[in-house]
Amino acid sequence: MSSERSSSTGTRRQTLVFTASTERGYRRLASFIEETQGLFAVPIPRNVCQALLEGRGLPELDIPGGYIRLWHPILRLLRRLEGRIHCYAGVMDPAEVRSRFAEIASLLIKADVYDRIDPEEWITAFKREVKPIQAIGDFVVVDNYVDAYLELRWSKDADYITLDEIVPTPFDLLTLISLNELPLRLLQPVVRFAVVFFNEYLLKSPTITRAYRMLKRDEEYRVFLGENNIRIIR
Repeated sequence: MSSERSSSTGTRRQTLVFTASTERGYRRLASFIEETQGLFAVPIPRNVCQALLEGRGLPELDIPGGYIRLWHPILRLLRRLEGRIHCYAGVMDPAEVRSRFAEIASLLIKADVYDRIDPEEWITAFKREVKPIQAIGDFVVVDNYVDAYLELRWSKDADYITLDEIVPTPFDLLTLISLNELPLRLLQPVVRFAVVFFNEYLLKSPTITRAYRMLKRDEEYRVFLGENNIRIIR
């Protein structure tokens, strides 16, 4: 299918490229970019890409190392393919990232250890501003389920390519609940899945790729998605 997507330079035909926010997902994306002609808009913070292109070191930005490892396949292409890769994500504030992580970790501990789930706290923690992605490029990369879900809802005839099966994480579902895209009645079971995802998969896996693979193979979780008509993007 094809559609006309609006960009900051006017109306132009663009293709959405969906990939998982994992090391494997970004390696696949790097290969796809190398093999495909065109201009790519990628969801990496502008300040990270600008620092690399200006020859400045990333340590001075104080970006958490996990993000740098995640983005590395694309970051190494920036200079070689300069002009073909545009970074469209907003400037990353490391202090804000760490504060958000601490807030979510605190909620997970409350739910897991003390069996306390305050819906308002979870909704506040996961609610964020959402709007259609406006980026320059023939291909606009989306690396998370929430944005992919919303882009497809806003543009039902959108032209898109998936580099991997995109299964929502429990954190994605919590964001959709906070945005009223999913019913509030799902919050409690989703929080339980979030505790398992964090404690059993993320903390015990050497890579995000392995944790995500374990989630995708979790039969109880996939049944839950199916029973609640939550789409897996293929």
